[in-house]
Amino acid sequence: TNAPGELWNKTHWGPYRDLVKKVVIDPSLKIENMEMWFLDMTNLSDISEARIPQGCTNLKNTFNGCSSLTSLPEEFAFPGSTETLNGVVNGCSSLASLPSGFRLPGNVWDVSWMLGRCAQLRELPSGFSLPGSVTSARFMFRDSGLVTLPDGFLLHDGV
Repeated sequence: TNAPGELWNKTHWGPYRDLVKKVVIDPSLKIENMEMWFLDMTNLSDISEARIPQGCTNLKNTFNGCSSLTSLPEEFAFPGSTETLNGVVNGCSSLASLPSGFRLPGNVWDVSWMLGRCAQLRELPSGFSLPGSVTSARFMFRDSGLVTLPDGFLLHDGV
């Protein structure tokens, strides 16, 4: 969907993309950029052992297009080092629930398209809010299934 033509099938998991159903990420991994790691893995349904490592700053489109993903595990969290969540679960059309403690790190500045096209997602957890560091929330909820926002949810000045 967001891939640059034939080159995409020859890189970034290439022909194996459709075979992936579960990913495990060791939290001791030293990585700053996880942009597009699992992009368009339409059969990926289990990230229960995917721990985003401390020190990771870029999660842009990491799980974008993972249309078989129905929920994020209760212990799923973004590390405090996270700066961009642009499109992180955009296009996860089956995503219906987020963990009760789902929060954005205080360091994040870009949440554009973050929950876009999550058509089955009806609500955000109580207490979910945008930190003051956010400067870009463009289309954050575009084409999502959200019917309500948590009490007190605000877009602050400058967003």
